[in-house]
Formats: sequence, structure tokens, C-alpha cells
Amino acid sequence: MWDRLRKTITVVIIGIGITSLVGILTATEALQAKLSESLQQITTERITLSALEGGRHRGITLFEAEAFKSSLLKYLPEEAIKRYTPNLSDPVKVSFDSDVYRNNAMGFWK
Repeated sequence: MWDRLRKTITVVIIGIGITSLVGILTATEALQAKLSESLQQITTERITLSALEGGRHRGITLFEAEAFKSSLLKYLPEEAIKRYTPNLSDPVKVSFDSDVYRNNAMGFWK
């Protein structure tokens, strides 16, 4: 009798353990997918420009923003920038001027 009770309790405990493990794995995958989706949405909807000053980031001035836009327009025509959509950027890549980039790659990353 005690042997049968011990076997039953062991089977129940193993069943609870397996169920818990499956639940934890499912929850982890769901959280990972949600986090990945959230990060993708953030990165495709927002581009934050900042300047490093004294080891800290600060917002850029209108003058700096205009300079950045002017620099960007050397590599991408304004029509390509207007075609940009956060979820599909390939139409922008088509217009990228690779020759200008090759001649001055450091200027692009400045």
C-alpha cells in the first residue's frame, strides 16, 4: 500500500514539474517575442540624434540638424528620403549614391 502511494506521489510530482517547465518555457518565448517586437517598433519609428558633449549626450541644435540633413542629402536624394517607410526601407537603398560614399566614407559616418 505504501509503495503504491509513493509511486503515485512521485508520478504526480514529476507531472507537476514537467507542466511547470513547459509553462516557464512558453512564457519565456512569449516575453522574448513581445520584447523583440517592441524593440523593432521603437527602432523603426524613432531616430534620435544627439551630440556627445563632455561625455554626455545632448539634443542637437537646429543648425546641427540642418548640417546633418545637408550631409545626408549628399548620399541620398530628397525623393528617396520621402519614399522611406519605417517597415520597408529598400526603396531608399536603391537611390543611395555608392560612388560618393566610396570617395568619402568617413564623411558619411561623421
